[in-house]
Amino acid sequence: MSKINFMRALGTFAFASTLTGALACGSVAAQTIDEIIVTSQKKAVGISVQDVGVAITALDANKIDDSFSVDLRDLARFAPNAELDSPASFIAYPNFYIRGIGVNGSTRTADPSVGIFLNGVYLGFAPGSLLDTFDMEVVEILRGPQGTLFGRNVTGGAINARTKRPGDEYKVSGKITVGDYDQFDIMVAADIPLSENAQFRLAVLSQQRDGYWEDNNAGTLVATDGRPDAVYPLTAEEDIGGIANSTGTKPEVDSQTVRATLVTQLGDNTDLTLIGEWHTSQNGTSNSKNIAHRNADGELDKAAQTTYGYVPIPGYFNIDHNLQGESDVELWSLTGELNHDLGHGVVTAIAGHRELVNYDHSTDLDGTPFTLFHFPDNKEDQEQDSLEIRYASTFSDKFDFTTGVYFFDQSYFVGELRHLLGAIRQTSSTNLDHEISAIFGQLTYNLSDQISVVGGLRYTEEEKQILFTPPNGASDPTSCDLDFTNCTNIINESATFENTTPHLALNYRPDEDKLFYVSYTEGFKSGAFNQRAQEARFIGPAAEESVTSYEVGMKSILRDGRLLFNAAAFLVDYEDIQVNVNETLTLTLPDGSTEETSAQALKNAAKAEVSGFEIEARAYLTDAFQVNAAIGYVDAEYETFEGLANPGSVKFARVPDYTYNLGFTYDRPVATGVVTFRGDYSYKDDYYADVNNDPEMLQEGFGLLDASVTYENEDKGYSVSLYGRNITDEEYHEWGAHLGGIATVLWGGAPQRFGVVVEFGL
Repeated sequence: MSKINFMRALGTFAFASTLTGALACGSVAAQTIDEIIVTSQKKAVGISVQDVGVAITALDANKIDDSFSVDLRDLARFAPNAELDSPASFIAYPNFYIRGIGVNGSTRTADPSVGIFLNGVYLGFAPGSLLDTFDMEVVEILRGPQGTLFGRNVTGGAINARTKRPGDEYKVSGKITVGDYDQFDIMVAADIPLSENAQFRLAVLSQQRDGYWEDNNAGTLVATDGRPDAVYPLTAEEDIGGIANSTGTKPEVDSQTVRATLVTQLGDNTDLTLIGEWHTSQNGTSNSKNIAHRNADGELDKAAQTTYGYVPIPGYFNIDHNLQGESDVELWSLTGELNHDLGHGVVTAIAGHRELVNYDHSTDLDGTPFTLFHFPDNKEDQEQDSLEIRYASTFSDKFDFTTGVYFFDQSYFVGELRHLLGAIRQTSSTNLDHEISAIFGQLTYNLSDQISVVGGLRYTEEEKQILFTPPNGASDPTSCDLDFTNCTNIINESATFENTTPHLALNYRPDEDKLFYVSYTEGFKSGAFNQRAQEARFIGPAAEESVTSYEVGMKSILRDGRLLFNAAAFLVDYEDIQVNVNETLTLTLPDGSTEETSAQALKNAAKAEVSGFEIEARAYLTDAFQVNAAIGYVDAEYETFEGLANPGSVKFARVPDYTYNLGFTYDRPVATGVVTFRGDYSYKDDYYADVNNDPEMLQEGFGLLDASVTYENEDKGYSVSLYGRNITDEEYHEWGAHLGGIATVLWGGAPQRFGVVVEFGL
């Protein structure tokens, strides 16, 4: 961390300390900060988030519901330095960044840098893994590498989500949401005690909503140079519910989820939890918006304008596509957790099976009424199995440890069909088999009542084997099908990777309300092939990327439990960064003319240093008035970057320097219940949507304001809420992409919207 940034960090720490101290001096009553129990440390029992020497933002069911969050992306505003977004071009596909480390794009074989874990099971395939917040008990956002306990692909951090378990009394609860854009969501859950030793929970969710963007379709435009002015003809198999030159809204939502949970005591010392889930959706596709891109000389330089004469339709929430398309997703999973108390420790086995039956998708990437770059018929599926067996000791007050083994196996298929420039049809198929085995252990040794040391180590070995046919790989591209049929150029490659990740920390607890810690952690992201390779030379694999993290932090509960104040500062050496580097590719059109586009080559192309800090605070000013605040700062600087002349001046894509959040909750008793007022403001500093920092893809700093008012009648067991999201109707984009020389496209964020929520319990 540079001297300037270090002084800035110290100044912010001092300001936050003064602010939270001042807030705590107000008139206060009996309310205290709620304790949240977390399971991410894999000890014999859950522990309070304040007792863990790791930077964690833990959000319980009340916080999730009260903030009207829909999926994991909504929770990012409460966690400093967490950017939980998506590439927007594909539905339910996470692009998560924590502390500046993440993945930008939708190449399926590019492993994430922020792992998602649901009920202890790692989700190994990005499509369909963007979890909604339906029926969640707690979501932990862990910042910094978590390689010892969670393994690979958590170099930025991890999302550890746990769904609700059944209660021991009969209960039915539900929530109905009606809002703008014809939103209608309904959730119902029932807790059913089957016996003294067995409880069952069934939860059902249905979501429906129109898209935020209006696809007006201004009609195909006649180009001046004789280029095709008609759309590429779609066959019945390729037209996934879309009609050429159709209109509508994007992205629409139509999804259903069913989750069943059984918890049973098999004996005095043994319990078993089974969780089954089924999800399906027929959502709309992405809201790509074409922009008239200009080069450094101010000249239009993309074929959408220079060749086809397209003028982007005015109005931020207006788009103009000739492929409506849709996504069709179905997945199911089964998780089993067995715990057996041996007296001296607890043995836990977590087994998971998850099957993405289909992830069929069609999308208009170019954002014009021409077929310049479409994915009209993607077909994907995935199947994974995992098993973790661990032992967590309880026999000593002097030390405790957790040790275990982990096995993971997955296989997935990705078939992509591209239509380019109105005349080119390309197909590519990928089948990847992936096996992982690991052994791990972590020990905490108490040197005294106040000082403890933590040491951990994990060894991982993985193997990947890929069958791949590049889009230009068949002698006759029109005959190469999405299941490898008729493909004459099938590449078969394999690679083995292994790594050891240590963790060492020192904890100091001067009293039961404060914890200070310093830690050293290493982590790595898997080596990867390039499923988007246009030619065999681009397939890879890229080697593993690695991080070495140094962190110092504190956690505290002050003012008799009425003020929470946590802070952390970190420095990360980030090496062998996997980057999709654009390489020039020349396409030959049927008429013999050529068009330049870009091809993605996955390389270990960069090295960087990342530093920053985070502060979180919550305080009760009075019994009825609570405030919360969080601020994060990331200074991410490339030291080397292949192909860039001055890498130190290039900012990380989609990583703002500053993020902060301010919120309040105020309860006002009334004759028949309580009225609660809530407000929340979250801000992101400037960021670029692309790696090359194109000025056309700069998103200037912006803030989102949310607010709600809730009436709750506890005696009758219901509440009614009126909420607003993005109340000031801020216009912003989350992602952008250059489609070579064809087009430049941005994907915008959600607009202003309002809704009413009715919750009930019987």
